Amino acid sequence: MRITQQGKPPLLRRVMRLREKVHEFFDFLPPQEGRFAFEPGAREAFLEEHRASYDGLIAALKALESEIAALPSKPEELLVIARRAAELRGDTAFLFESNEKNYVYWLDRRGKGVFVVATPIDVSSILREHLFDAFDTVVMTSATLAVSGRFDFLKQRLGLQVAREMVLSHEFDYARQALLYIPAGLPDVRDPAFVPKAAEEISRLLRFTQGRAFCLFTSYAQMNQIFELVRPRVQFPLLLQGTAPRMALLERFRTTPGAVLFATSSFWQGVDVPGEQLS
Repeated sequence: MRITQQGKPPLLRRVMRLREKVHEFFDFLPPQEGRFAFEPGAREAFLEEHRASYDGLIAALKALESEIAALPSKPEELLVIARRAAELRGDTAFLFESNEKNYVYWLDRRGKGVFVVATPIDVSSILREHLFDAFDTVVMTSATLAVSGRFDFLKQRLGLQVAREMVLSHEFDYARQALLYIPAGLPDVRDPAFVPKAAEEISRLLRFTQGRAFCLFTSYAQMNQIFELVRPRVQFPLLLQGTAPRMALLERFRTTPGAVLFATSSFWQGVDVPGEQLS
């Protein structure tokens, strides 16, 4: 959002007020890096504790919309901002006030960015309305759609009632080219002892493989914690998601002998690193 000093002074005041209220409210969110689900009742408790700040944020968004609507002439840029403010007001209300049971609510803090997210648990009706019923033909393909050669689980989760199915043989020789190793004795992932034990196990495996590995996580917090514990234990070049753009990290990994990449999120899928770097 960018409005210059040449704009209407009341409008500038609304923008500055909104900026203050955004920072005030979001500064109350937990400061820890990583991804955290709101436990049952946690959103309600947070909102009750910070109701005045929340109401101030909603009011500031509404005031910006009203200020733009009252202008005698409105360029398209301001109309876009007004629509965006209305969307943000609705989204914020949904995230903190909705009682919708088909959603899980969570917080994701990455560096200076903080994201409050509502994710639907059952996506079948959404996909049916916006994808399957909207097109004559939908083709879904992936290396991991089938379970034991069947699509039953995926069809149930996606709400697919009728579909033509095809399972193709793969070219990868798992027996000769892959090894599945499950470490014994690791604590539960929620146990405070998990992070140091996992760091110890990862360090041992990296020494065995001479680096050349992806260490993939589902938690930003654990990724950062384990990275800091592993770093002094091994001599290989370590790369960490968030310290550089995704493509830059991938290129450094591909071109750095013995490199190890600690990552999550987008690195779980769609990454191709041929050659010795992951061998």
